[in-house]
Amino acid sequence: MPSRYTVTGAADTAMVMRVLGLFAQQDLAVAGLTLAPHPDGYELVVDDPSPRSHRSEVILEKIGAMVLVTSVRMQALDGTARVAHPAPSTGEV
Repeated sequence: MPSRYTVTGAADTAMVMRVLGLFAQQDLAVAGLTLAPHPDGYELVVDDPSPRSHRSEVILEKIGAMVLVTSVRMQALDGTARVAHPAPSTGEV
């Protein structure tokens, strides 16, 4: 099932290029791309038309690990969502 990644991060073009680079490395076509200002910098929305797979989860985790990214969410067209970053709070200090 196709997925939509919503990424917020620094207002830095390097963040945008690094996210898109992950799709290019996997030879995945992007069906849609939106970049807009966000209070924390940029919001980047990437539509991936390929079926959701293990590769989708890997891309999600890699985006979440990027230094310039503050949050990332992947949503499938069936309505299910997965958030990779920020990690859920455990309540520990």
